[in-house]
Amino acid sequence: MPAMCIALALAIVVVAAIAIVKKLDVRIVLLVAGMALNILALAFGAENILPKGAQSTGLVFFDLFEAFDALSLKQITGTGFIMLLAGGFATYMGEVGASDKLVDLCMKPLSHIKHPYLILVLVFVVGHLLSLVITTAAGLAMLLAITVFPLLTRMGISGVSVAAILASAVMFSWCPSSALALLGADVAKIDPMEYLLSYQIYVGVPLVLAMAVTHYFWQKYMDAKDHQNGRIVSFSSDSLQKTE
Repeated sequence: MPAMCIALALAIVVVAAIAIVKKLDVRIVLLVAGMALNILALAFGAENILPKGAQSTGLVFFDLFEAFDALSLKQITGTGFIMLLAGGFATYMGEVGASDKLVDLCMKPLSHIKHPYLILVLVFVVGHLLSLVITTAAGLAMLLAITVFPLLTRMGISGVSVAAILASAVMFSWCPSSALALLGADVAKIDPMEYLLSYQIYVGVPLVLAMAVTHYFWQKYMDAKDHQNGRIVSFSSDSLQKTE
């Protein structure tokens, strides 16, 4: 029986992956797959599928919908709400022209920097510091995209390289701001701050610095290669110093 349960669960995961690859709506696919996995768990003897704090309806079938309701509420008031705020702020910055003004103000001093890829890796490091207070990767990416993305591209760095930096700006889940890191501390049975200061920091800081150095050389190399192949065009020094 356990082997059959595992096989069916893997089949559900595979079908969901195929549906996503075929560009079906990801939200619907994940919702159906999650409900199917919950039904599978109940069918093989699970007594409770409700998240912590949720109350049972008394009927297993309706508990499926109660679980969905509880998880949705938690996402909306937690990570989902932070993403909503970050997305709204990013959109507002763009609509009122604040992001363009920021670029114009920053371009004159930054135009004297002969190595713009140093700014690129600095954004990567700062992104990790910001992740301590902005706990959602998507929300942090939105804020960085509306502020530093136009600035870095104006300095001559390709949009692909900047996107790579923003996508990896939270490659390390720092405790106590990350749910995953908090889970790790809970499994290890230690205080989250002790987990951060006594364990995580000794691994995380070298990893972030090593990744920053790798980004510097790799993004610079790829941009030069794409420039030679005609995929991107370089910016002249005049365009770097030009402000509106």
